[in-house]
Amino acid sequence: MEIDKLVQLLESPVFLQLRMHLISTGEENQPRLLEALYGLLMLLPQSSAYDVLQKRLSAASSMHMALHALSITNLPESKQSNDQSSEIELLNHFISVQVRRSKAQDSLIRQRQI
Repeated sequence: MEIDKLVQLLESPVFLQLRMHLISTGEENQPRLLEALYGLLMLLPQSSAYDVLQKRLSAASSMHMALHALSITNLPESKQSNDQSSEIELLNHFISVQVRRSKAQDSLIRQRQI
């Protein structure tokens, strides 16, 4: 019940500055604030305080994701193509590691059967 009171306090006018830090984009402590509030959310039972905090965090998260997507689309074309090529290289490396692991596991199973 104490966490419910804390969520109510966070929604009060006294903590307006904290909520502004939550939606600001240039803050270095903003990820820590999000982590702390998501931690509180995990501790809360399904209640009105849970709903209030969950809506606040989902709004902040979706806003940051939209701003991040907007900043990616505004990158120069050469930067986008470099990022895409490195993503493709990483994906190919990941697939090759998976294939090697699968082959090694198969050979271990065959050796045990012998």
